[in-house]
Amino acid sequence: LHNWTDVHAETILRRLASAMAPGARLLVFEKLLPEEPGSAATAMVDLLMLGMLEGHDRTADEYQLLLTKSGFDVTAARPSTSDSAEGVVEATVRGN
Repeated sequence: LHNWTDVHAETILRRLASAMAPGARLLVFEKLLPEEPGSAATAMVDLLMLGMLEGHDRTADEYQLLLTKSGFDVTAARPSTSDSAEGVVEATVRGN
């Protein structure tokens, strides 16, 4: 999802939610940015993403907002414990 703008990522997630049964679980494996704004790591990643792709990396809170707007309830977010691993955001499809 980090390759896409918020609008495109929301479209992708809405389509996923509509194809999944209520209560089905989605795991999003992404590098979760630190919540504190302005860190050097965040700035560098944002610059690289801006130059190479239309999207951007996000914090766990930003993924939660994106997922919630797209029909999911976030049940957990676990940042990576190392630089070489992805974090995971767990969400379930909201019932109709």
